[in-house]
Amino acid sequence: MNAGTRKTFHALLGGKAPRDLSWDKVIDLFEDIADEVHRETSDRVAVTMGGHRTVFHRRHDGRLSLDDIEQARHFIRTADAPGMPVHLLVVAIDDERARLVTFDLDQAATVSTEHDLTDSDDRSRHLRTVERHTGRDDAQEENAFFDTVAADIRASGHLDFVILGHGTGKANAAAGLLDRIRAHHHDILERFAGVGDIDLSAATLTDLEDAARAVLDNGF
Repeated sequence: MNAGTRKTFHALLGGKAPRDLSWDKVIDLFEDIADEVHRETSDRVAVTMGGHRTVFHRRHDGRLSLDDIEQARHFIRTADAPGMPVHLLVVAIDDERARLVTFDLDQAATVSTEHDLTDSDDRSRHLRTVERHTGRDDAQEENAFFDTVAADIRASGHLDFVILGHGTGKANAAAGLLDRIRAHHHDILERFAGVGDIDLSAATLTDLEDAARAVLDNGF
């Protein structure tokens, strides 16, 4: 999967069914993971996967209907599609530290109640904090900090990642990290799934997961 189809996969199967998805993006996903995709007409596509076959219909607005979204979710799971595990790396970063958390977005494995989570909670498979060594405000120190975070992202393997931060301009460490990745860490850029804004001062792991889900949803 490329970054785009992985993001569609997350949006489609990561938790509750999305309310709105692009027809083109979903068909692109099926063309990546299905055994056969046959475009019967401009608004009718037949998909065969794992010995199962189903047909999807395009709405006039270019979106997938709610019925087809549910059908696609059921079809992928029934056909045992060769998708990736529904895990997402969330990087919550300010100018002093970065928290890297891996979430399991599968609804069956996710607690739905709101509560504070620890790194031993089943929803969070891994939590690591990267601290800046000094409080100096200089580009060299900042870049070293961003490079350390990028190395941790790289070490996560195949996981897509969302960056969460707060602030504007140079005060937004999330934007700074993304700029650094784009300039010097091209190998992990294709796994970048989006960036979002959140007040990190009191954010729980539940808050981070919700914000990351919103980033994924807003991509469609």
